Formats: sequence, C-alpha cells, structure tokens
Amino acid sequence: MRLFSIFFLSMLVFASCNTRQKISDEEVLEKGAAISGKLLTALLSELTAEINENGVAEAINYCALEALPITHRISDEEGVVLSRVSHRFRNPLNAANEAELKLIENYTHLQQAGEPLSPVVVAGRGTKTFYSPIVLGAPLCLSCHGSSVEIDPRVMAVINERYPDDRAVDFNLGEVRGMFKVEFKD
Repeated sequence: MRLFSIFFLSMLVFASCNTRQKISDEEVLEKGAAISGKLLTALLSELTAEINENGVAEAINYCALEALPITHRISDEEGVVLSRVSHRFRNPLNAANEAELKLIENYTHLQQAGEPLSPVVVAGRGTKTFYSPIVLGAPLCLSCHGSSVEIDPRVMAVINERYPDDRAVDFNLGEVRGMFKVEFKD
C-alpha cells in the first residue's frame, strides 16, 4: 500500500508539473506585438547605423549576414519562433507559405480600401501564431525596396549579386512588404 501511495503521489506531482495553461489570443497579440517590435527596433537600429557608417550598398551585405542571426537571437531570448515572411521576398528563407500569402493579400486589400491593418492570431497544431503586417513606413526603405529603376545602380548591383532571385523591389512607401510571424507553443 505504501508503494502504491508513493507511486500515486509521484504521478500527481509529475502531472501537475507538466500541466501548463494554454496561451490566450489576447496574450499572443500582446506578446507578439512586443516581440515583433523588439525585432523591428533591432533591425532598424543596426541597419541605420550601417547605412550611416558605410552607405546603402554595404548595408545590403550587412543585412544579408546579420538579419537572420538577430532574428534567431531574439527568438531564443523570447522562447518563440520568430521570422519575417513576404510574398515578394529577398531571401528565399522568408518566403510566405500559401496560407500566409492569403493573409498578405488580405492586408493588401484592406490597405487599398483604406481600412486599418491589425495583427491576427492563427491557431494550429499545438501553436498559436501572431501575424502583423510590415509596412514600408520610411523613405529610407525605398533605398533598397523602391522602384528598381530609381534604386542606386551600385545598390542594385549588390542586391542582384547577393540575391539573384530577388523579388523585394518596386514597392511604394506605405505598402505592405510582408509580415512578422511569432509562433507560440499552445
């Protein structure tokens, strides 16, 4: 009987340790906004510093080498899977999947209709995913993502060398460029 009691108590403790509360959509929206904001701030500050120090062409090289490591560092710090996805990606690792393409298309339609763009939460197999639109909000963005005929030829040469299949040009200021994606275990 004593052995049964110890076993039962052990199982009860084990079960209570492994029981975690599911994350609510509100928590996903709040945490997702904070985490994607942290990534945006890190990328913009690093990129702006690199542009100011070495120019736009060199910033492309810097971004190619450092954007993913910065993203992975923040993912690890926050205990989530963090990424950027786009319908017109520069790095193929950032290509949106079919469902994400539909979300981006929806954001684009909302934007064209003058509607506000809000983050969304998508629930899936044991995860909840936060998506928030990335909108080109500063003229500096167009130095690398604007009209391909207006981008400095030296910058275009670096883009073409680094990203031979680049699709991330010919955007306009204020246009949806893609989405932040933050995956939480549910």
